[in-house]
Amino acid sequence: MSTKTTFKRVALVAVASLGFGMLSVAPSQAANLASITDVTIARTASGTDASLFVGPAAGSALGKSYKVYTTNGTVSLADLTFTISSTAATAAATFNAFVVPGAISAGAKTAYLNLGTTGVVTGTNASAASSSYPLNTGTPALVGTPTGITTTTLAASAEGTTYFLATQLVAGTVGTVVVGADNGNAQITVYQTNSTTSIASSAVTGNGAASPAVGPNGQAGAYRVRFTTPNTTDTVNPAARITSVPAGSKILNVNPLNSYYPVNNSTATAITAASGVVNGSAAYLTNSTTTLAPVASSASYVADTNFYLWPDVAGTYTVVFFDDRNSNGIVDGNDISTTVSYVVGGAVATATIANLGGDAPTTATNPGGSTEYGALLKVTLKDAAGLAVVPNGAESVTVAASGSGKFTFKNASAISAVGSVSLTASDFNGKGEAFLNLTDATAETVTVSISGNGSMASVANSTNVVFRAAVVSGAQFTVTALQTTGFTGSAAAYTVPLASSVTWTATGTTSTATTTYYQAALIKDSAGNILGTKTNNSSLLYWEVLAANGTADATVPGSASWTIKPASAATSAAEQYTITGQTTINTSGTPLVVTSAAPAITSGTIS
Repeated sequence: MSTKTTFKRVALVAVASLGFGMLSVAPSQAANLASITDVTIARTASGTDASLFVGPAAGSALGKSYKVYTTNGTVSLADLTFTISSTAATAAATFNAFVVPGAISAGAKTAYLNLGTTGVVTGTNASAASSSYPLNTGTPALVGTPTGITTTTLAASAEGTTYFLATQLVAGTVGTVVVGADNGNAQITVYQTNSTTSIASSAVTGNGAASPAVGPNGQAGAYRVRFTTPNTTDTVNPAARITSVPAGSKILNVNPLNSYYPVNNSTATAITAASGVVNGSAAYLTNSTTTLAPVASSASYVADTNFYLWPDVAGTYTVVFFDDRNSNGIVDGNDISTTVSYVVGGAVATATIANLGGDAPTTATNPGGSTEYGALLKVTLKDAAGLAVVPNGAESVTVAASGSGKFTFKNASAISAVGSVSLTASDFNGKGEAFLNLTDATAETVTVSISGNGSMASVANSTNVVFRAAVVSGAQFTVTALQTTGFTGSAAAYTVPLASSVTWTATGTTSTATTTYYQAALIKDSAGNILGTKTNNSSLLYWEVLAANGTADATVPGSASWTIKPASAATSAAEQYTITGQTTINTSGTPLVVTSAAPAITSGTIS
């Protein structure tokens, strides 16, 4: 996709004014260059290959290396520009330049591309000088048969084809490479690839920004913008444009990223580490403290950047992220891009609490053993329009349990067993949700109430959790009979079709006489697909559930069952969840691991 804008980033090397293509000979009055201090490579500003991207330099002056990317099989010499820096010269000065296949190495070469005429650098004794030239300056001529080089192109390859540009003082011999000693070289590895195949934004924690669900109170939203690459050798040139904001917002398309408007001030100010959280600003950085720059792909085929948003009004903020292959600041040519909408809620208007798992076992009869998970509760905050929000710095939510109920986990992290918990902005995920686990040593009905504090004091809601003693223990879980088509495995591992609703059963016995017999199970939502959501820190959620087990006793096993239907389809063939029973009361059994997979047969008939 592409966007239109009137802004263009300044090119890396300005060369149009140097009269390229006319430097066929050096002026006869030119002096020889006395010293070369650096040689660099960049994309020619007027280049014709829209897919071409030159990565940042590695190494030190006189021996730098560059990665060059193109979707084509070759790179035109005209599309690559080298800049040669030197000590001062009293008049126009000359030097030699030639391109050699392979990595930088000293010595005489028998196969190379002579760039033809000497280049020209002008300067004065008062200061150092530098000038830029495309690689097709003059009349390039082949010496021998250099691999991958023609008089107009350099070959590209998926694994990367390496060359180096050698520059030297006129006193040197053309074709003989000198490393250092007032002579400069630049290595160029040319890859045939797209640096990016996809771009995705996801919320991250830290840096004062705990959630993408943010209200117009200056609470920051922090997002990891991940560029997926086809190869580990790729380098991404990340860029972003804010394309639309809600009416009244100070974050405008003309407001450059990495600046902000202080509250009640119409003048943009640069974002620094000391800026703090301010309304109406955004920042796009390589990491939390580094100015945006090209990013090399990792061993996991990704390049990560960070986007920060401090909204000033509720509504939708739209940002285009792209791999700016030709470094012109707009989406065009072979740039891969994606548009992300950040929906920002207003003030908290409603708060609800839900019991996600139903009845739960008492602490002395739970399948978690010494780890008390109990019931899983979800608190959800929304504004008047139904958009997800989090409390601002002066707001919080109090969650309190009646009777003997105790909270033991907050967002999957263990806490001291307490009857009341306070939730603040950092506890909520991007959907305005926070999660608590509630346990009870007593078989009773617990009322869990929520109330708001600060400007959301009028917000309130409640739910109930029934705790019962689990008295049946016994066999490992299995798939319910007549449900085995498409399922494989037994004992501790099963593979099921993607997004399948599965009923699991377990038999068991008990020596306890009671009116209704209950058996307990522990569920772990490994991928977040059962609930269709995750915590603010993407931790795994556990909870305990109960099911009636018929008339089990010490000699006649009964059967209990649980149906698990994922709220969202699995996206990969990986572990989706586990379900664990108890071999004896209050002792965990072996977790049954459930993995998803696409069915081998998706259609057909039997006759």
